[in-house]
Amino acid sequence: MATERALGGGLARSGFPRPRLTPVATAYLVVAGLAIVGQIQSSSFLSFNHVAVLLGLTAVLGIASAGQTVVILSAGIDLSVGALISAADVLAVQWMHGDDAQLWVVLPILAIGAAIGLLNGLGIALLRISPLIMTLGMASIVGGFVLVVTSGESGAQPAPALEDAMTGKFLGLPGTLWAWIATAVVTVLLLRLTRFGRELLALGSNARAARLAGVSPTWTTLGIYAFSGLMAALAGIVLAGFTGTGAFGIGEDYTLLSVAAVVIGGASILGGRGGYVGTIAGAVILACLTDILTVADVEAAGRQIVQGVAILIILVIYGRERRLRTVS
Repeated sequence: MATERALGGGLARSGFPRPRLTPVATAYLVVAGLAIVGQIQSSSFLSFNHVAVLLGLTAVLGIASAGQTVVILSAGIDLSVGALISAADVLAVQWMHGDDAQLWVVLPILAIGAAIGLLNGLGIALLRISPLIMTLGMASIVGGFVLVVTSGESGAQPAPALEDAMTGKFLGLPGTLWAWIATAVVTVLLLRLTRFGRELLALGSNARAARLAGVSPTWTTLGIYAFSGLMAALAGIVLAGFTGTGAFGIGEDYTLLSVAAVVIGGASILGGRGGYVGTIAGAVILACLTDILTVADVEAAGRQIVQGVAILIILVIYGRERRLRTVS
C-alpha cells in the first residue's frame, strides 16, 4: 500500500497525474454495464425500438429530475415534486376532459407549478424555513388543493391531441422522449450559458462567498424553486398524455427517484457540483435496472429491494471517489 502511494505521488510529481474517472463518466459506464447485462438477458435490449421505448418511459423522471437538479446544485431539495406531478396530471385530464379545444389549459397548469415553486422559494429565502420542511409541507398542501379543485374525481381523459403527441412517434422516437430532449437542451443551456446558472452553482458551493460576490440569494432561490415547480408540472402533463388518464398519487414515486437520479448522476447532495448531463445518466440507470428486473420476472417487492441495494452501492462508490479526490 505504501509502495502504491509512493508510486502515485511520484507520478503526480513527475507531471503524470493518476487518471481518475469523473462521477459523470462513472455514471455513463454504469449505463454501459447495465446495457450489456440487458443485452445478455434479451437480444433485443439494445435494438433501436426498445431503446426508444425505454427512454420514452423514462422521460417523466428525466423531466422532473431537471428541476431537482437545479435545486440540489443550489444545496437545496424539493420534496414537493411528486405532489406537483400528480396535481398536473389530474388537473390536465379534468380540465381538458377529452376536448382538444381545452388544450390551452396546459399554460395555466404550468403557471400553477411555477407559482407553487415560487412559494417554496419564498418560504426558504425569506422565512428561512428548511427546504426539506418547506417543500414537504407544500406537498401536503398541493394534495389538498387538488382534492378541492377536482372534488375528489380523478378519472377523465386528456385532450386527444396531447395523447397523440405523447404516444405518437416522430423520426422513430416517442413524443415523451422529444419532450425530454427539449427539456434537456433548455436545462443544460440554462446551467452552462446563463448568469442564473452560474449564480445557483455559486450559491450551492458557498452561500456567503456568493453573496459577497454580488449574487442575490433571495432572487436566485426564487428562480430555482420556480423552475423546479415548472418542470414538475410539465412532467405531470407529459404523464397525463402518455397514460391517457389521471390518478391521485401517480407522481409520488418520482420525488425520491428524482433525487436518486441527480445524485447517481454525480451531483453533490451538498450542492455546488454536478450538472444535468449526469442526471440523464442517473435516470437511465434507474430505468435500466427496472427493465432488467422486470424481464427477469422479479416481483415488485424484490425489484424495490434490488434497486435500493444497487443505488446504495453506486452511491458508496461515488462517495469513495469523492473522498479520494479530497485526500489527493
